Formats: sequence, structure tokens, C-alpha cells
Amino acid sequence: LAISLVCFDAVLAKENLASVVRAAANGEFETHQGEITLRASVVTATHDFEFSVRPGAVSSALVLGIAKRSEDIAFDWSQVERRIQIILHKVLCLGSLQKWSAARLCLVFRPYWLIRLPGAMYSVSIGEYKGPAADASSEAMLHGKRPPPPPAKPLSLGEPTRAVEHDQQEALKGLKLLFRNARGELEKGEQRRRVQRAKLRSSVRAEMNDDMLRWSSSSQIVHLLLTFIDRLLDNGGRRVKSLAFRSIEKYFSLVAEALIREAWSIDFESCDANTLANLFDSAAQQIEQDQGRTALEYFAAHLQDSMGTPYFGARWSNPRSPIRIRTSLVLPQHIGSALALLAKHADPLSRQASTLIAACSGYGLRRLEAFGLAAHQFDAHQSHHLSVTRTLVADLKTKSSRRVIASPLLAGPAAERLTQEVQLARTSPREVQYLFEADIRDYRINSVSKISALATTALRVATGNSAIVPHHLRHSFGTILGIAVLAGPKSDGSLSRLATRLLGAGYARVASSVLNHPNDWPFGVDAIANVLGHADVGMFLNTYFHASHWV
Repeated sequence: LAISLVCFDAVLAKENLASVVRAAANGEFETHQGEITLRASVVTATHDFEFSVRPGAVSSALVLGIAKRSEDIAFDWSQVERRIQIILHKVLCLGSLQKWSAARLCLVFRPYWLIRLPGAMYSVSIGEYKGPAADASSEAMLHGKRPPPPPAKPLSLGEPTRAVEHDQQEALKGLKLLFRNARGELEKGEQRRRVQRAKLRSSVRAEMNDDMLRWSSSSQIVHLLLTFIDRLLDNGGRRVKSLAFRSIEKYFSLVAEALIREAWSIDFESCDANTLANLFDSAAQQIEQDQGRTALEYFAAHLQDSMGTPYFGARWSNPRSPIRIRTSLVLPQHIGSALALLAKHADPLSRQASTLIAACSGYGLRRLEAFGLAAHQFDAHQSHHLSVTRTLVADLKTKSSRRVIASPLLAGPAAERLTQEVQLARTSPREVQYLFEADIRDYRINSVSKISALATTALRVATGNSAIVPHHLRHSFGTILGIAVLAGPKSDGSLSRLATRLLGAGYARVASSVLNHPNDWPFGVDAIANVLGHADVGMFLNTYFHASHWV
């Protein structure tokens, strides 16, 4: 299988090859419409991401053969490498046995794939860029799986009416209930470590009830603590790869109450380093100094991976913990569902939450870039032509962030919502006519955290994914635009069919209008990086494009 993946499927980075073969040995593959997708977890010194391959006929047959073998053999990559040496030596009858390693096979096949792959995808295949795959749920959606049905009863998107202290207690009680339900009964044999971990994982990843969803949308810390449990289940601790159920419960209990109390109203995506450092210092004074501080360091690493928060001091950093790359996608049908859900509420915050979704999904904006939008940034004659510039509300992240986007990626309700909001903003008597303008004279725009909470709730309901945040719209914009560019206007393969499903038959024209380049422009990936505000293609291919295996 390893030899076949190199020769026929362009897996040319040894680390990716070992991970993919290990995934096949463990039966970790998905089947969509009769085709196999291998999914492997790759952990480097700095990043943790999922890498996928859609193998051809030969490799698929080998994967299925491995899955059906009767004996249960532990996977050992070193044994696979030795067997590769023997096979290649017999086939080629050249050189000594040691010369024909898996690494050399990858090197030999580089020229073969260099002339067959787009340059950007070749750089992913050899491991120069990561090319992280979409998560399993998003992958199924790319293959045409229908989004989840809307909730039977309308979801409350408003602010909680009870006292904040009571909501904090109820949220903490709901989180602790997950552990109580997973603990099980000793007489029934439910208190074994594996059983408890499996029940806890199932509870965390299951669809949240209305109360938990409301608390998560009102306060980011609730959702972060929920996903923190999932992280402890997956990543383990410093000395062990798999934490016992009691250890996970202990770590959670040490920090949960202090964090809920101190961070209930904090918008982590807008926080600066000083605010975060003060938060963790304050929480540290309320917890046990030994194990509690270790748990707080784990949570700090989880926060930086989940929210992309700035570095806030060496005392809370964990250099040994690689950054987890976000890989969830929000597809056009999800955008429509989220906008329809918000349209049922006539209040200004729900309307502005729709605008946030439309701006981030249509133009790939960072969240604060969207909140800083003003009417003068949209061309007076070409209403969808946007210039992303510095405003009083939002500074530019880098010099490359100043850019022009000729038209939005998504037409229909998202574009209409944005047009309506721009027209409304132009009626404002204020000097700078912000799209998210506040009704209160002392503030330029409405509450960022409240609008983000409403948008987050709507997106999670529409996708059925409780991990979705507005920043995933930027990932989705980059991935969908990349698919349209790399599919090409005259292609008729699976990539072209995917682009048609996402953007319609005129996907090439849509991509050309967004990038403001002709259809046959040879530097499409560079143009996407420019539209996203990146200095080069590295950030796009390492972080934002989740369909390399489709290409």
C-alpha cells in the first residue's frame, strides 16, 4: 500500500505516508458514493492536523484488503519500511538493499508528479505545505450529504433573562452533569476506564440541548470548556497519551468554576495579550497551585489553538503542545439556513448577525475586519466592489491585509443581505457610516460579542457542528474559492462536479470575478492568497485550503 500510494496517489512526504498507512492499518477510512477517503492525523513539532488521500483503484483495493484481514496485527512502520526495501530491491535489481528506502522512493517519484500536478498541489504532496483536510463532517457535506434538518421548535437567540450568576451556576452544573452521566454504575461494569471515556466522548460530541447551546452562544467560555474536555480525551497529558476518566474530571473541576466566573463576559477573539494574561493570573489565584496550574496551562494551549489568541506570556505557554488547525467548513447551503433562521427575528442584533455571516462568507474577511466595515468601502457604482482598509474600529492585521475584492463569492441571500445593510448604513447622519452602527450615541458599533454569539448559534444549528465559530467562514471562503480555481473551466472530473455543486455551473466565472483575473490566469492560488490578505501562498496552503486531496 505504501508503494502504491507513492506511485499512483502522489503521497511523497514520508511523515504523511507513514500516517496514512497507519490509518489504513487501523481501518480509519470513510466511504462516500463508492469511493474511499483515507484520513490520518499528522502531528509535527508545531502543528496537529488531519491529512486525507482519495486513493485510486489499486490503492483502494489494497486498503480494503487490509481492512478485511483476519489476524489483528499491531502496526509497526519500521517493519513496513524494511519490507519496502526488500520489495523494491527484488523488483529493480539495482543497488544494495539499504538504498531503496521509502524516503528514496518518494524522492524518485517527485519528477513524475511534478509534471502532473498543479504547482501548489505538488508542494503539498512533497510536504512543503501541510494541506490540512476538512474534518469528517465537512468531508461528508462536500460529497453531497444533506445538512441537518432545522430544529423542531424555534431556537431562542435572545439574551438570557435570568441573572448572570444563576446562568453561570446552571452552565457549570450542566458541564459537570456530563461527567456524572459518564461515570456509570459499578455493579453494571460501567466504571471501567474505557467505558467511561467512551461515554464521556459521546456525551461531549452529541448534539447539545437548548440550555447548553444558549449558554455557549451567550458566553464563549462555556463552549471552550466543552471542547476542552474533548481535547483532554484526544491529546492526553504531558506524560501519558491517554488520560484516565478521573484525571480528566479532576483537571476540568480544578479550573471550570474559576474560569466561568472570571471569563463569562469575555470575547476571546477580540482580547489583547494583557487582558488574557490578567484573566489567567486572576483564575490562578483561585485554584490549587500544583495540579490546578497544570490544568490551567492545558486550557491556555486549548484557547490558543481554538481561537488563535495572541501570545500572552511565557508562564502560560506550552511549547510542547502543537497548534491544532481548524478544519470545519460552512458550505453555501448552511449559509442560507443560518440566514433564514436569523431572519425570523426582527431585532437589530439578529439583522447584524446576518450581515456578519454574509460579509465573512462572501469576502473571506477576518471577524474584526467585518465589524469595521463602513459604507464608503463599497464602491458607489459597483455595489459589491469592496476595499478592505484600516478603520477606527478595526486595524489591519498585516500590511498585506489592505486589499480589493471585486465581488462576493456567494450570490443570493448573502449578497442581498449585505447590499441592504450598505444601503441602510448610507442613510446614517454620522461621519463614518458603519454597517454595524450602534443606536447608542457613545458607541460606534454594537456589541461585538453579542452579534458574534448570535451568528455562532445560527451557524451551529445550520451545520449541526457545535465547534463552528465565525472564523470558519474565512476557511470556507478560501477552500471553496480554491476548488473553483483548481477545477478549471473545462474540467469534467469529480473536482469540477464538486465546484458545480458549491457554486453552480458558472463556478469559473464566479472565481474570475472575485479574483478580478481572466479564467486562464496561471497564478490563481497566489491571487487567492492576496484576496485573503496573506503575504504569500504559505498561509493559504498550510491553514485555509482543506481540499488538496480532491485535487
